[in-house]
Amino acid sequence: MLTNKQKSIYLLQDKQATVFRILTDTISIKCLHLEEIMKHLKSQKYHLNSATALDFPSKTNRFTVTYILNDYITALRYYVYTNVELLVPSLTHMFSSSIWLEREIFDMFGIYFVSSNTNTDLRRILTDYHFKGHPLRKDFTLIGYNEKIYSHHTKTIKEKTRLFF
Repeated sequence: MLTNKQKSIYLLQDKQATVFRILTDTISIKCLHLEEIMKHLKSQKYHLNSATALDFPSKTNRFTVTYILNDYITALRYYVYTNVELLVPSLTHMFSSSIWLEREIFDMFGIYFVSSNTNTDLRRILTDYHFKGHPLRKDFTLIGYNEKIYSHHTKTIKEKTRLFF
């Protein structure tokens, strides 16, 4: 049972009631339960406001994807967190505006959103199509892909090309 000050949420999983308890308006869940939690929150008239991600390279599931949902009538807000490696279920079949949020997260972090119902449109929207890498990852290079080095033989500055995958 998910509880907050006003509502309770019951989920059925494998014919047994899965019990969750929330003391605040924050939900931290496994990626497997993301669609059923979001489906229930949508049925309770919550609207997807925003989505973002954080990168923690030292963790096993290095990315934390955060969804922010609002109820505009009662002014309640839910933060739904899930830790993932690279694949997250797409929410475009529930929230049509989530395609832009998913494309932004894909462009900046390289997290793929997969859906069995629809074909997800993961194109870059903030960087160039030929841009290499994902700028908000912690392992993204800060000096670019062409490193400048000084050559003692020719007494000039040259570019040393490095490849990052």
